[in-house]
Amino acid sequence: MRATAGPEVAAPGTGPRHGPLRTWAVLAGVTGACSAVIVAWALAGTDGRLTYAIDDAGIHLSMAHHLVRDGTWGVSAGTFEPASSSPAWTLLLAAATWLAGGVAAWWPLLGNLAAAGWVCRLVARHQRVLHLGGRTWGAWAAALVLPWAAFHLPGLAVIGMEHTLQAALWLVALVHLDRCCGTDPDRAVPPGAGPSRDGWVVAGALAAASPVRYETVFLTLGCVLALWACGRSTPGTGTARAGRAVWSVRWLAASAVPIVAMGVVNVAFGRSPFPNPILRKSGLGADRGLLPGPGALWERMSGDVLCSLVVIGATVWAWRAWRARRAEVPSGAYATALAAAGWGQLILANVGWWSRYQAAVVIAGVLLALRVLPAVVPGGLRQPALAGLAALVVATSAVRVLQTRDAALAMRNTYRQQVQVGRFLAEAYRGRAVGVTDLGYTSLQHDGPIVDLEGLGTREVLRARRAGRFDRSFLERLLAERDVELLAIYDLPYLRIFPRGWAAVGTWDHGLRNVTPLYRRVAFFAPEGAAADRADRALRAFARRLPPGVVFRDRERILTDHLAQLERRRARAGRTDRTGRTDRTVP
Repeated sequence: MRATAGPEVAAPGTGPRHGPLRTWAVLAGVTGACSAVIVAWALAGTDGRLTYAIDDAGIHLSMAHHLVRDGTWGVSAGTFEPASSSPAWTLLLAAATWLAGGVAAWWPLLGNLAAAGWVCRLVARHQRVLHLGGRTWGAWAAALVLPWAAFHLPGLAVIGMEHTLQAALWLVALVHLDRCCGTDPDRAVPPGAGPSRDGWVVAGALAAASPVRYETVFLTLGCVLALWACGRSTPGTGTARAGRAVWSVRWLAASAVPIVAMGVVNVAFGRSPFPNPILRKSGLGADRGLLPGPGALWERMSGDVLCSLVVIGATVWAWRAWRARRAEVPSGAYATALAAAGWGQLILANVGWWSRYQAAVVIAGVLLALRVLPAVVPGGLRQPALAGLAALVVATSAVRVLQTRDAALAMRNTYRQQVQVGRFLAEAYRGRAVGVTDLGYTSLQHDGPIVDLEGLGTREVLRARRAGRFDRSFLERLLAERDVELLAIYDLPYLRIFPRGWAAVGTWDHGLRNVTPLYRRVAFFAPEGAAADRADRALRAFARRLPPGVVFRDRERILTDHLAQLERRRARAGRTDRTGRTDRTVP
């Protein structure tokens, strides 16, 4: 094996017997055990129905359901709408639903657990310090902590989204990128062999990851940068420029083709090339700038300290590899690509919201730390170093720790709020148009037109929001054009633009500590007159079947509470001046 800077690294097969397999078993076992406890506790409070911790999982399930049943790519039968930010994940769920639709609700969880096992296997195989034996106390500490505190695998599993699969594909690309560039700390490229096989593996991983998460574009650009900055010349060719150019084009094409193909389909149906969630949550094509200001960037970095440390650490290690100008800095190419992807995530994409958007960056960063640790820490200090890594992860991952603790409660929140709204609309407004702010479980259960006031599932709302035209007049016109008969929304964000002629007919409060819903209370509104009377009767009838503890207020209770609130305001407004006179007017 080619010598590397720092202490010598054990070659494959020279470590503890069955080391990678045992490490994988422990990592996967911790992930499975935590996930099982979370799901069991959640099912005890959801009448045995598996419900995910955030409503977004319902969007994927809804689109998969409509694709199988109606042949529609969208959340309403017969209406094309690119409401999924992960086309590949939705297609995988659709295939699973077609094969076994009776357990469709379980496929996102099972898919995440399978991807989590893959992540654990990649971590166990592609580093040489996290081997578990009788005296490897630091390795045991890290193996027991990393799955839930750093990788966040149980927390990602119970949201039912695509981010664990994204992380696994990113790890495949990064490990084989190291081999392409000759910077793999565990495997030297045989003279004259070239990077062909590993280069195709990188291309395949990027092609698969791009439709899973579009942020893979950042990783692709990082891989190209690493190839030029860290890759060594292929023996016998004289110069590597032509080869690097060819592989750069291949990797860029592999990443771009799935995205371009989906964009062509979207445009053919009269939509934007990018999925609605990406347009809604980013500055692509909007009036606001694409780049965040310094304050916004600092807020993102301070919101996830571990992610920021990963990106900064990868940048420092990549800079060291560039300075060396030779393939003697272990994982220099890996660090370069990860640094580019990490900064792209922090600057141009999202972080936060259940720590899912940056999950692939964090997981890849922890594996980078394990891969380079032998080059910077002497053999006798590696167990304390691993224990220190575990402590650092816990200290900088308070958000992930709390999310893992609250995951079952979040699943109960979703069941008691979004799932119940979907059940009610499916029973009382079948075939009728409704307006919502949480699209997932509503569109999964309701059989009828849906207007999404957040814009993920309704093109007109998305365009109005991005153009700054989402106001009362727009809302009144849209609801009239779509013949919307009921709104089931969070009322507080819409108080200033609420349509005239609509009356509050009921509210639900899920009655638990709020974890993932935007608000505890969802409110129902209907046009004044017969529509409001009908909605009031339907809500009263359904209220008897709500889960215990959900607080229902009907139209009369809302009016009574409103009058009581006015009376309290009137009493607070009463004041006595210096002459003893009392002014009881309401300002």
